[in-house]
Amino acid sequence: MSSPALVEAAHPLPLTSREREAGLMVAAGLSNRRIADRLFVSVRTVKGSSTVRP
Repeated sequence: MSSPALVEAAHPLPLTSREREAGLMVAAGLSNRRIADRLFVSVRTVKGSSTVRP
């Protein structure tokens, strides 16, 4: 049995190395401010990039 969600999960969109780096920081529990400081971007950029989109 296969659902649309499982089909999507089997073929995820590729992430850039920068997106992967930010994702690892989110997973590690860093705040948006800390991530922004480490990546030299604004907090708003981090918030926008970490929002889950369909």
